[in-house]
Amino acid sequence: MNTITSSYGAELCALQIGLDIVLDMTPEGQTIHIYTDSLSCLKQLAALPYKTNFVADMVSDCAEKLSSLTEANSVELHFVPSHIEPPLAESDRIDKLAKAALENGERVEHD
Repeated sequence: MNTITSSYGAELCALQIGLDIVLDMTPEGQTIHIYTDSLSCLKQLAALPYKTNFVADMVSDCAEKLSSLTEANSVELHFVPSHIEPPLAESDRIDKLAKAALENGERVEHD
């Protein structure tokens, strides 16, 4: 069974879902900005995986979707450091909500 066991996996899954939503909108001529606090996620996308496993498959899928978006749009990925000192308000809570949503498959209401 393929399951998400880390906030990194949750970030990848969130990126996949977000890309699906944007691709369904079929944007053209747009500048699309994608923000993440997962430096690991961005590094993995910059150096595509060579091994086949669940996480590598998710990264490859995200890369393919990003490539599709760039056919008719400009796409920029932005790193937003959130786990810093002093910590940004709610960054740990956001990670917990994302992981919980993936683990139980239900929408989690939040601000």
